[in-house]
Amino acid sequence: MSRLYSLKQIREILHEQGMHIPDGTLRNYRDDFMDLLPHEGQGRFARYHEDALEIFKDIRRFRNDLRLDNGEIRRRLTERMARSSGPSVEQTPDHADPVPNGTPQTGETAAPQAQAANMAAAQQILAQAAKTGELAGNIDLRTRYLLDSNTKILSVLQRKYAEDNKIVQSLREDFAAAVDSLRRDQLALNEQVSEMKYMLKQVLTTVSERTAWHNTQDTAVQNLPVEELEQRFAGEHKPRGFFDKLMNF
Repeated sequence: MSRLYSLKQIREILHEQGMHIPDGTLRNYRDDFMDLLPHEGQGRFARYHEDALEIFKDIRRFRNDLRLDNGEIRRRLTERMARSSGPSVEQTPDHADPVPNGTPQTGETAAPQAQAANMAAAQQILAQAAKTGELAGNIDLRTRYLLDSNTKILSVLQRKYAEDNKIVQSLREDFAAAVDSLRRDQLALNEQVSEMKYMLKQVLTTVSERTAWHNTQDTAVQNLPVEELEQRFAGEHKPRGFFDKLMNF
């Protein structure tokens, strides 16, 4: 009959074999991989077959030495269980009572049933792992497609952004050139206006001076005696109009 062990006994046996696993760590192993451990009962009353010793050892080695995650550990354990041989036949001790032919012992019936259940569970886990792998492959392809699409979109946006920047820069340069041209034209116009104002001022001054001079001359001529006027305009020159005489005075 296959012997059953409590979790505490499992830890003690592993300790005797040189594998020191703390009680809390061993409970974590049990909780994470309970479905892969051959056992009977539930909770605190669960008892484990001898095969569980090797599974606990593998879990410790996979996690501590190889640094594998739970998913990879589960996959390796299920593969090992799938490759495992059929149920082992226990030898009857010499001092045990002979069992009649055709009457199976309790351990001989319980162990094959447990191993058959474990094999079915392992096959189910392998099938699920295959589906998970296929799904992961599809997700990876979709992720790559989305990544490539986003990369292309980003490239187009960057190129468009660079083109827009060139256009904006060209517009800025054209605007700056137009502003400079307007400033130069404004300066030239201001100079022309100043020159025209100066010329107008000179003309007005000249007109004012000529007007004052003519007024003065007109007054002087009017005050001259008639005899002096006749003497001034006498001689070879023939008398002309009063305005010409006034201009030649």
